[in-house]
This record gives sequence, structure tokens and C-alpha cells, in this order.
Amino acid sequence: MEINKIVSGVLHNNTYVITSGEDAFIVDANATVDMIKPYLKGKKVKGILITHAHFDHIFSLESLLKEFDCKCFVHKNGIAKFANPDLNCSFFFVKQNFDISSDRVETISEGDIITFGDEEIKIIELPGHTDCGVGFVVGNNIFCGDTIFSDGYGRCDLPTSSSKDLRCSIDKLYNNYNNYILYSGHGEESTVERI
Repeated sequence: MEINKIVSGVLHNNTYVITSGEDAFIVDANATVDMIKPYLKGKKVKGILITHAHFDHIFSLESLLKEFDCKCFVHKNGIAKFANPDLNCSFFFVKQNFDISSDRVETISEGDIITFGDEEIKIIELPGHTDCGVGFVVGNNIFCGDTIFSDGYGRCDLPTSSSKDLRCSIDKLYNNYNNYILYSGHGEESTVERI
């Protein structure tokens, strides 16, 4: 598996392009089509994995779904955020409604598996930063959105945030994924290390 990171947008979001065999998935959707295409190298985009439905993680989702003719995978609690600027937190900048057709959405939850080339993508729920937070586990890699960063953790003062849930999500990573590499929604990679 190959992982490529693209940093874009006013909040310096990480969009990841992951490839295995002839397949590709995009993790979070801030980067534009033109930014992503050079990393595909002829591979077929099988879907777009959304760690959570805040505006900076779905900014380019509509155009990516159209260009790559695929579905997005999102927690059921994320769907309501697409068209609600208060819930997708775009109200901090310019209120945005994202018009995502329901036939382009596949809901995911804890324990679901997505087949990906020679790999499997396992879904783990990581609420706290928001109630639709999920992680995507591929091999010993976890794409964890804004749950945790190399130098901190996600905000828990936003709509549908919960500091209690965030602590439980961080504990889940700490207790179950020792030595896994964390790919966050912002910043650099880090590693789960139990002391």
C-alpha cells in the first residue's frame, strides 16, 4: 500500500490518497481534483472516506464525487452536517451547504470492513471532536481525522462535541493500537506508544 498526503486549504488540511493494487481511496476531501490526480497514476478511485463531516474535511467532496464517479463513506451522524453550516462548522468562515446526493453516500459504523486491493479497511468509531468521527484502519495505519494530532487532540467545544467521548476515543486508540501510525486531519503523522 502507498500513502500520499496533500496539504491544502486555509486550515492546512490533510487529504490522503491511498493506493493498493489497481484501487485507490481518498481520505477526507479538502484537496481539489487537480491536486489529487497526479497521485492516482491510472488507478481507479473506489471511494472517498470521510473521517468526519466538518466543512474543511468535505470542502471538495461534491467535485470529487462527480469527477471520480464513486461514493463517499461517512458515519450516519455525518449526513445531517452536509447541508447544515452550524453542524459542519463552516459558520466560522463562510456558511456552506454541501449538496451531496443520497445515492452517493454509504453509511459506515464500528466493525464495518471495506475491501481495498490486497488490503482491508476496518472502521472504528471515534466520537468526541464530533459525533460522526471515525477512524479507518488499514494494516498498521489509522486515519483518525481530528481525534488526535502529533501535538494534541481535537477541539471538543463544537456542536455535537463531547470531551468525555473524546477521552474514550483516545483511550481506544491507546489501548488497542500500540505502534500503529496515526494519520491525522492536520499536521504530521505520529505513532501510538504505550509507556
